[in-house]
Amino acid sequence: MAHSIHSLSKTVHQAQNHDSLEVRNPRTSSPDESTGAGANSLSVVELRNVKTVIIHYVQRESFPEEVACLKRRLSNDLPSKAIVKKSSKLAALSPFMGDDGLLRVGGRLERAEISFDAKHPTVIPSKHHIIGPLILHYHEREGHAGTRAVLAAIQQDLWILQGRS
Repeated sequence: MAHSIHSLSKTVHQAQNHDSLEVRNPRTSSPDESTGAGANSLSVVELRNVKTVIIHYVQRESFPEEVACLKRRLSNDLPSKAIVKKSSKLAALSPFMGDDGLLRVGGRLERAEISFDAKHPTVIPSKHHIIGPLILHYHEREGHAGTRAVLAAIQQDLWILQGRS
């Protein structure tokens, strides 16, 4: 894949801040000697925000009916874990709309002492052009680990439909 997640994140960040074509970090005006990061670096918070924007876009593009159904249910003050159509690819996952506006996996881990993202990972499709760079990002982050280790790392945050295939 030509684009890494980081370069894609920078592009999305630039698009969000369309008043300037250059990403600027107000905390630094020169490269940081310890990291090599400079004015074009994104903070951790900015990267998380970009990740949310990307996933939000992918979900709306890939699951428009499910998003609309769950949004309608939220606006009518019905439980957010309301059921989507039985024919939906997501029906078996008991999806719900999180406070961040992302579709998440429901389930029986509600009382588990793990992070919210691990209990209710964000749902993304397996057949989207962002998945290749995303998997590559986790593969590199995990030190070029094998398939099972990469999938386990991904599933701490995300649920890729048919992720094992």
